[in-house]
Amino acid sequence: MLSTFPLRKLPFVALKHAIKVMEIDEIVKIAITSKYMESIVKFCCIRIRGTIVSLDGEFTYVGLYYPEVILFCCTKTFNHPSAPKLTKEDLEPWLSETSTTLENTRQLFTRIYKLFQCGPYRLMINSSTENIKENLEIPEFRNFEALFLYWEHFKKKQLDEVMEFEREIQDLHILKSEIPEDYYHPNTNQKRP
Repeated sequence: MLSTFPLRKLPFVALKHAIKVMEIDEIVKIAITSKYMESIVKFCCIRIRGTIVSLDGEFTYVGLYYPEVILFCCTKTFNHPSAPKLTKEDLEPWLSETSTTLENTRQLFTRIYKLFQCGPYRLMINSSTENIKENLEIPEFRNFEALFLYWEHFKKKQLDEVMEFEREIQDLHILKSEIPEDYYHPNTNQKRP
């Protein structure tokens, strides 16, 4: 039989140590329980080397890497071979029932970035996304290190929105996708062969 004890009754140093040895998904679950526990987790200064925001309609998520966990902001999830996941139900205290998936993703991403010591993040946008420009202009998502466009066919309008987005040193990657053969934009280095 397992026995339990209330974490909040631990002395501060012991509580901080207990949190630091937990798996990342458990740390997020602890932070969700109360403002006090969220502040303790923040005080632990836990480093996350990589973060990704994937805007993919009903499969939208925020992913943390090294240590790994996937935080789903919508009702559908998928299994990742090595990363634990937290569902929308797990994250319910941090999400709003009246907000859109995009708004909840923005709020969750902001909260995670304040909670942990996060490194640079990547933004992934699925080809099913209609208003890429609107997503890129969300203040919390503007400073990505790299932008990944992925899955199936991107329309000229979508690619134009990406190419016209003001970015400085940020990289652009197109994965598992096709772009129109004759696509050209003045902001590209060269016409696609």
